[in-house]
Amino acid sequence: MYIGNMQKSSTSLPATLLKNLGKLFLFRDVSVDILKDSINRVNELHLLKGDIIYRRGEAFHKGIYFILNGSCAMTLGEQELSFESDDVIGISSFIDKAMYTMTVYASVDSTIIFIDEHSIYALMNKVSGFRERFNKVVTERLNVLERLRVKVPPLSVYQSIGACMSAPLITIHNSKSIAYAANLMKRHKIGALVVMNRKHVLKGLLTVRRLVYEYMNGANDLPDKLLAEDYANPFPLLLPQEYPLMGALSEMLLQGEDYAIITRRGRPEGIISKTDIMRLLSSYEETFGVMVSHASNISELKEVVNNMPSLVESM
Repeated sequence: MYIGNMQKSSTSLPATLLKNLGKLFLFRDVSVDILKDSINRVNELHLLKGDIIYRRGEAFHKGIYFILNGSCAMTLGEQELSFESDDVIGISSFIDKAMYTMTVYASVDSTIIFIDEHSIYALMNKVSGFRERFNKVVTERLNVLERLRVKVPPLSVYQSIGACMSAPLITIHNSKSIAYAANLMKRHKIGALVVMNRKHVLKGLLTVRRLVYEYMNGANDLPDKLLAEDYANPFPLLLPQEYPLMGALSEMLLQGEDYAIITRRGRPEGIISKTDIMRLLSSYEETFGVMVSHASNISELKEVVNNMPSLVESM
């Protein structure tokens, strides 16, 4: 039996599932309230011996599997790793958002819990103990894969955007004019401003490109009479500070965004641009390989190849 594509969304957390999560090492100090508030999608899967969780070369399932009881085996050719209760499966693909590098199956009848990636990031934001334990597990797993000579991206690819973001944020009040915004950008030599109201609530992201495209596209009023909020993107890309660089770049390319606002506990903390990330990754020859591995079909692969010249130029 193959269960890789059988996950079903669950928006509520049954009491039994909450109790089972509490048994796992990574969740030992995470309160029930935080679990309910953080987890968007969770599934408890009961496997029979031999059931396959995912296959090598398969696209990332956008989450992580936790072994509640039983054991699973991870194979690549003649190499095999065994994982018992309280262990985690799918970490390397979770970090770089690529395809799975090994096949994993239940070596005995087992129960595993699947949690989606955004829920994991939310937990990392809210619970420092969970974040520390999770980062330790990631480092240990990458070391194991390297010893087995399983090709994984360099550790730089796993670096969090929180360590590379521009901070503190340069913000602008939503009632300020776009003329004032343009002067502020020029003074600080930046290409984007985070727009906030008087209660420090995020109202959008104002970028140079958006200003040029929107204002030059038919505005009749003078720039000192037009408000920054009216020209800001009200739904900017928001990413938690633990998000990996390569994952952030993938999200920007996917959504056509030049910037991402980095959040900590749900509040804007910093900002990072697509160009910033490209420059940070440019010194690692494996970067292009990672981008290619993200392509799940021939059409996406062609797009990556076609974008290579502009990517190199940006770097």
